[in-house]
Amino acid sequence: MLVFNHYDDPWDDEWDEAPLVPSRPPAHPPPASTYASMVLDRGLLPISLRLSPHWHDRVAGEDAADELLRVYESTVEATLFEAMSTGQFAGGEFRHACGFPDRRTVLALLLEASSWPDYRAVQDEIATRNRFEVHGRAQVDREPVVTLRADCFQVRTLEIWPEWAERAAVAEIADEVLCCADQIRSLRPAYRVRGDYSRYSDEDLEYHHLRHREYLIEGMRT
Repeated sequence: MLVFNHYDDPWDDEWDEAPLVPSRPPAHPPPASTYASMVLDRGLLPISLRLSPHWHDRVAGEDAADELLRVYESTVEATLFEAMSTGQFAGGEFRHACGFPDRRTVLALLLEASSWPDYRAVQDEIATRNRFEVHGRAQVDREPVVTLRADCFQVRTLEIWPEWAERAAVAEIADEVLCCADQIRSLRPAYRVRGDYSRYSDEDLEYHHLRHREYLIEGMRT
């Protein structure tokens, strides 16, 4: 799995304006799976998953989650390999759908905080880049059979109940994974700025941010 470069301290003076890029480019595209294929969106979440009619003949229920995660990781690397080899990273054509916000966006979001607790909540949301855990719709004994964990950049783990995977139709398995991906997509932060700050220079935004921060702190003391 590739690791993304991103900056973890959005209020440090040394802000990294570089776009989201993989820190270790693949040497070549990884081989595709014979039993499954996947298409990802710009947030590196599955939007299409197709399983071979021979899936159950080739993949045991206990191996279903590992095989699908391997397919996912291979697809991520293939997607990023294509983006890098065609210059999409350097040209800015490929930008992660949930990439780290740039400094101006962070300052604008902080300026729109109406209280110190709100200000801290914005900081925490940007800095922590939360991980999300979701479940599919299918259940056995009132327990979900598919669990997906992801963060703001990519899927991290996939769990599928082996007994269910052994007997479920291939379309049902795919639907459960895509259902989880849709939930992760909806949970990721959007970082929407309400106001228009285009008339302000970077220095102006920094100045107004510092004044606003002091104002919010003073409000806590009164």
